[in-house]
Amino acid sequence: MTREYTLAAGLLAVIGLASACLRAAVPEVTSTPAHPPHWIVGHPTVPSAPRVRTVYIDDDFPPYDATEIDAAIAAWNLALNGRALLVRKPWDLDAAAGDPDAIAIYRTTDALAPRPANLQDDAIAWTDAVGGRFVWLIRDRIDYRWMRAVTLHELGHALGASDRKDVGGLLMSQGNFNPTCPDRDAVEQVSSYMGIPATDLSWCAQ
Repeated sequence: MTREYTLAAGLLAVIGLASACLRAAVPEVTSTPAHPPHWIVGHPTVPSAPRVRTVYIDDDFPPYDATEIDAAIAAWNLALNGRALLVRKPWDLDAAAGDPDAIAIYRTTDALAPRPANLQDDAIAWTDAVGGRFVWLIRDRIDYRWMRAVTLHELGHALGASDRKDVGGLLMSQGNFNPTCPDRDAVEQVSSYMGIPATDLSWCAQ
């Protein structure tokens, strides 16, 4: 065996060992993380590929707001339980406009906000339609402590849930700034809209 061959073989062995270590260091990625203890977890009966909806978040949101919006997206992904999936991507208005399944979350102000004819004067956010694609958050009307709850509510609209004007204390009740995760009422509305059995989905019982 020549010296050059021995060196080459040794180098290949080191590279192979490094590659194996690198592969071992990459964690397995799962589509649905573990549910916290206060969740009622659904059990999908027929495995299927999730319906993916890309979420584009306006890059004018400051870091704290973006963190709370991400938390709202993560909570809805727990509820969707692998039957559907919200995937965040960097802000791209052209891509959002061209994707019929995309959800775009805009940051706007009281002075600049577009106003649908049926919008209440004291509205702080709205979605273009039940099952819609465009969400506007009027940032100067939203207390920073409300950001997650407001985003959860508006994403509920985008996923197919309607307002509960006659019932208080629910995620889809108007003016409720306390929820931190989707409740049974919101999830059942989404399951009906999307045609997914409610027993396949999960909800927060907190």
